[in-house]
Amino acid sequence: MNTMIIFFLVALSIIVVIWLTSRLRLQAFIALFIVSLLLALLTIPPDKVIATLKDGFGSTMASIGFLIIFGAMIGVILDRTRATISIADFILLKTGTEDASVNCTMEEDAKNITANSQVSIKGICSGIGQGDEELGIRADVYLTRCILIK
Repeated sequence: MNTMIIFFLVALSIIVVIWLTSRLRLQAFIALFIVSLLLALLTIPPDKVIATLKDGFGSTMASIGFLIIFGAMIGVILDRTRATISIADFILLKTGTEDASVNCTMEEDAKNITANSQVSIKGICSGIGQGDEELGIRADVYLTRCILIK
């Protein structure tokens, strides 16, 4: 198959993965799996697709599978035992909350939030940092896909 066609299909696959995860809210792993399988069917002989998938996925799981599984288990345990709250409280106790800020990307309308009001927000922590003074963004914590907890 022509190199330019493969390059075009890979670029199209990346766009499709972004569309599936951002617009259709499909789980990233499922979107990557579906698009990878379709790309494989278009670029390699169909009788080699399963063997290639098995070899690639098998080698990845052999090298980092336990790390992913144990990391997920620890995350669930910390969440269910509310240890994450204790860790956050400890950090805030030691560092203080003066001038602390959280940058949230809301999934829903947030017009009913007023300045200096206390709210509960649930979201995905996508990083910590210093913010960006040039853009006027103050943030110690970045949250994405946030929703207000009523």
